[in-house]
Amino acid sequence: MANNNEGVRGLYPSLPTFDLSHFSSKEYLVKDFIENLSQSVQISRRQGPNANAFDPKPYIRTFEAAVARIRQLDDDLAEQESDLKEAVRRAEIDHGRRVQELGRRLENTLDEFQRLDVNIGGKAVSIGGELEQLDKQRMRAMDAKFLIECYVEFRKGDSSRLEKMRKSGSINDSIKCAKISRQLMSIAHKLELPSNDNTRMLIEKFSESLEKDLLAQFDSAYRQMDITAMKGCAKMLHDFNGGNSVKALFVNQHEFFITKQHLVTNEVVLGGDIWDKLPDPDADPPPLERSLAEIIEAARTVIIQESSLIKDIFPIPGDVTKSFLQRIFQQTIQQRLELVLEKAETISPLAFLRSLQSAKSSLDTLVDKLKEHSEELNDKDTNNEIASCLDQNLDDLFTPYLEGTTRYIEREKKSLQDLYESILFKFNTFHTRRKKLQNTTMLDRWRTQLQNSTTSARDRVITQLQDTDPATSRRTEQLLRLAGLGSFREKHQNKDEKITEIDLEETDGQLSTDISKRMLKWLAESIGRSLEIGSSSDMPKDASAFLAVLIDNVGLYVETALESCLDFAITAEVAKNEPDISYFSELKSTSIILSLMHKTIHTALLPLAQTSLVIRREMSLASHRFFSKVEDRINHIIQKTVDIVLNHTTSLLNKQPKRDYRPRDEDVSLMMLQTPTCLAISTFLEKVHATAKVALTGPNLVSFLYEIATGFRTRFLENLLKNSINVVGGISLTKDIVFYQSMFTQWDADEDPSNPVGTGSVKESYELLHEVGNLYVVPAAALKDRLRDGLLAKAKKELLVPYLARREDYYTAGISKAIAEMA
Repeated sequence: MANNNEGVRGLYPSLPTFDLSHFSSKEYLVKDFIENLSQSVQISRRQGPNANAFDPKPYIRTFEAAVARIRQLDDDLAEQESDLKEAVRRAEIDHGRRVQELGRRLENTLDEFQRLDVNIGGKAVSIGGELEQLDKQRMRAMDAKFLIECYVEFRKGDSSRLEKMRKSGSINDSIKCAKISRQLMSIAHKLELPSNDNTRMLIEKFSESLEKDLLAQFDSAYRQMDITAMKGCAKMLHDFNGGNSVKALFVNQHEFFITKQHLVTNEVVLGGDIWDKLPDPDADPPPLERSLAEIIEAARTVIIQESSLIKDIFPIPGDVTKSFLQRIFQQTIQQRLELVLEKAETISPLAFLRSLQSAKSSLDTLVDKLKEHSEELNDKDTNNEIASCLDQNLDDLFTPYLEGTTRYIEREKKSLQDLYESILFKFNTFHTRRKKLQNTTMLDRWRTQLQNSTTSARDRVITQLQDTDPATSRRTEQLLRLAGLGSFREKHQNKDEKITEIDLEETDGQLSTDISKRMLKWLAESIGRSLEIGSSSDMPKDASAFLAVLIDNVGLYVETALESCLDFAITAEVAKNEPDISYFSELKSTSIILSLMHKTIHTALLPLAQTSLVIRREMSLASHRFFSKVEDRINHIIQKTVDIVLNHTTSLLNKQPKRDYRPRDEDVSLMMLQTPTCLAISTFLEKVHATAKVALTGPNLVSFLYEIATGFRTRFLENLLKNSINVVGGISLTKDIVFYQSMFTQWDADEDPSNPVGTGSVKESYELLHEVGNLYVVPAAALKDRLRDGLLAKAKKELLVPYLARREDYYTAGISKAIAEMA
């Protein structure tokens, strides 16, 4: 900042001047600017007493001048800024116009370029197509020329041109050689050259040599696992003759079909637990036979390994894979499967069916795993093709054993029939003998049929006891074990006499819940096997067949036992002594077996016939007929037993001595105990009660006991009308009645459950009986009051008169007159 008036002093000294450049300097500082303004102030010396006082006026003038100058500069700067903004605005407008103009020019240029590109591109494509067509024609002409030259040489007996190409070792030359050879053969066929023509023979000979060389190269590459060479040979042979020869070479020469452990021998060794468990129906089904299981596992491994290799080598891998699968299933697996099933069939029908089931399950698992691998390896079309091939090969394996509508189910029925006949042999034999020993009339058709069937079964088992053929020894031993005759055979195996009779025990003719459970378990196994092996469309028919087997065997088992119970009941009914009703305990086993049969039918068989309403209805009707017939027979047995019990108690009451209720004076000391008849009846009824508790449960037991209790009360009242009773005898009578009442009360047979309305309680009926007994003890004078009070007041007087008439003092004490007055 400069001072233009330096050295000049005045009243108002000149101020320093500055411009905009001073403030735009990088070294500008406000502090320095203020200091420079302060230093430029010239202070005049004061005179007088205030000479040393500070004078601010110079500073004020200086800073006012600086501020005025700064304001002037600010105005100039604002004006310049305004001019510049206006210039910028005009420049932006001009720039925008120029950009729009350039954009329009660029778009026009691009449109023009696109039109040129379309015109030029169409012409170029047209020219390219024509050039390509011309090139193809040229190549076709060259190939035709080469083919004609080769054919002319073959006509001359010369094949050196193609021989040189074949032996060059080049893959491309081999491919071209195979292609030309195939075309030469086609020309020979089209020209209809005779088979003895030299040209045709030479072409065929060359083709055979070429094919042999390619197959040899493929085989050599296969042994060295040269994938590239194998792929090239396969491609050439596919182009040459469709690839059938190389496909056959790959499949037939595969190591899997020539390895010793995979070759099918003519024997299946019957060793180990598997062959012991197969014919045993009580043992769990064993796993698949070892040699067949090993072949199936080896097949799974080799198919998974080779499928990837086939896909990498052959142009159409699906055809090769299908041929490979067909060879494995129809040769290796099928032959071993046939040997195993044939050997199993010699053991027993059950062994055959179990072997068939385990084989089917293992092969189903194999097919499922191969399908999963095929899905991972191949595309959708090939996958469907392979899956169909697998399913077809699996069906072909088992069609011989499942074909027809009845073949498989007939095997199941035959197996169950053999097992049931064996386990029921002693039971049926026992009842056949029992029928023969009975002095009865002619049996009905059902009994005759039963006798014939059991006799036939007996003859078969006796024949098996005498059979020593080792081929059938396992089957025979198993059936005899089920029949409980294993020890019997050992006892007689060294004797020459003919076996005609078998020792039996009483228990052999009784129902066994264990036997029935085993029979139902065998049936359940057959049903499960049918679900796994059989056809779903045949399932309703199979279920109907199983129901028939169940009713014809387990049902007949129950019916035979009930028929025996009824025969015993008839015998007991005519017995002179105490009847034996031990047969009644058979109803317990009968109830359990029928319950198991009902559950089996409604949970395992009827649902299987759901798809056929006609068959399901027929099965329901057959089941209903069977259970209705059995229930009627059970009801008949129960009612017959009730009659037997009541008849015997009536017989005992009829045999009761007259002096029991009309004792003489010397017999009075005995009246403190129950009568011998009462003790005999109660002992017999307690035996009946114990037997009934074993045989019946729930409402059936209550109903049976109710019938006994109420029936005996009726018989007892009827017997009272046959005796003359004195006062002392009345005391004995009341003691007997109390004893009976206590016994029946403990039976818990209070009410008849078969009557919804109810017929009164046993307790109340015996209380009434007790009141009737008291009529013989009450003095004659007190009878009127006795008849008006308690339970007797509810009874009709005309019904009580016959009992009062049995009082010894009925006429002497004027009881008849008193009763008449009450009426």
